[in-house]
Amino acid sequence: MPVSWQISDLIDLDFFLRRDENPDIPGAGAADRAIYLTYADTHSPPFDRKALIRRWLDAKRAAAPETHSLPGTLYNEAFGILKITCAGAAFLIGALLAWSVLSYSGTAPINVFTCLWVLVAPQLLLLVLLGISGLLSRLGMPGAFAGFYPAAGLLLRRLTVRAQKSGKNALSAAARLRVNALAEAAARGSALYGPVFFWPVFILAQIFGVWFNLGLLLAAGLKLAITDLAFGWQSTLFFDPATVYRMVEVFSSPWSWALNAAHPTLAQVEGSRMVLKEGMVHLATPDLVSWWPFLLYAVLCYGLAPRLALLAWGYWRQRRTLGAVSFSTGDSDRLISRMQTPSLQSKGLKTENGPTASTSPIPATKAGPAGEPGGPAGHALVLVAEEVADFFPDREMETRVRDTLGLDMAGRLSVEQDPEADARTLADFLSRYTGPPENLRVVVVAEAWQPPLAETLFWLSALRRAMGPRTGLIVGLVGKPEPENPFTAPDDMDFRVWTQATAGLKDPFMRTERLGGGHG
Repeated sequence: MPVSWQISDLIDLDFFLRRDENPDIPGAGAADRAIYLTYADTHSPPFDRKALIRRWLDAKRAAAPETHSLPGTLYNEAFGILKITCAGAAFLIGALLAWSVLSYSGTAPINVFTCLWVLVAPQLLLLVLLGISGLLSRLGMPGAFAGFYPAAGLLLRRLTVRAQKSGKNALSAAARLRVNALAEAAARGSALYGPVFFWPVFILAQIFGVWFNLGLLLAAGLKLAITDLAFGWQSTLFFDPATVYRMVEVFSSPWSWALNAAHPTLAQVEGSRMVLKEGMVHLATPDLVSWWPFLLYAVLCYGLAPRLALLAWGYWRQRRTLGAVSFSTGDSDRLISRMQTPSLQSKGLKTENGPTASTSPIPATKAGPAGEPGGPAGHALVLVAEEVADFFPDREMETRVRDTLGLDMAGRLSVEQDPEADARTLADFLSRYTGPPENLRVVVVAEAWQPPLAETLFWLSALRRAMGPRTGLIVGLVGKPEPENPFTAPDDMDFRVWTQATAGLKDPFMRTERLGGGHG
């Protein structure tokens, strides 16, 4: 049975991945490996990537000392409060608006056109704008909510600062960490998970619309029950009752086929026309009260019903979008690699000068994800600069990529490190690639001892544009090649420099890995 994901799960996953992204945390790899082995004992291969990550998340949650204050829990609580606030505010606004519009002094009937203009027309306009926005998005144009994610992150950070200022001890250090993690998840949501974080905003808007219309209908029904209301019409542009009747007939077509008293008759339209100089003397009561069913049906059909439909559609789209998350980010790839890679612990030995380096995990030789039974399959397209391509034979490259990254080499390209030319070459390969796109990683072999200049980062950005926003990009670092070993280990300082430089690109699907050293 497929694992069901919620937005709170993604937020907690991002929190734990970022917390554990430091590879020097003692025992982190062993703990992840233990979770994997426990999962493997109770499941048959091939293992589902999403289910494996979910098992890891559940284990991390269970081990968290303050489960109630995890970022995902905070999100659920905040979203629940927002839903209640939106519903209450919308209901109150709708009720007050309807009560105001339907105020009847007894000297002149309520203008039906005014009611439609205030209660129904704005809602129709919003529906039209929503439809146009959706159409533009499908055509690839920028969406109306493109700035939501950074704005949400900024808002949450400001709320965190305000909460801290309101009382020095109001939030513990752990609580501040989790609230900040929630802010980071909101800010990075678009890049990580696409439109997943858009749908809660969409759902909130529909909840507001539903309860606004419920407020309209309840206030209107109460007004009709306890007061004597009279409706009429007047217009400078449409003075012919037959024209008004045809307009009303068309407007009520969505419900007129199922209801007898769907709208006033032509005679009732003629009898409810208001003429200022004549007052109400010539108007008959049956004609004046014939409009209220039409008004209620209009609010029901053009206000409440579309919002209910959009609310249901929003929840459905949110589930679909959550189900489509591929978990192919760099952090997720590192997690899978830690889980599926057996590790040996090198323990510090006491010498005459004191203890040696602290305990750290060492990956076992030739043991990676590709070697695990049932491990998530992955393929690599390797890009090597033309001037150093001869140093890395295909067979050795294939073995190295499989052993260090757990990927099967699907192809290899020599690149000129020219942004335009290499982007075209990469796009041509991807157009012919027939495997699942979420399983492909583009591996760029880079010499770590050469610093990542601005031109190099611009070139990587050009490759990203050519491959799309969510294809994994791995910068595989090697040290200075030796005559008998082209895959030497990169220097630790060089590795940190490259990691920091690529992190500046803010690409969650890009990661830096040691392609040289450690295996053989």
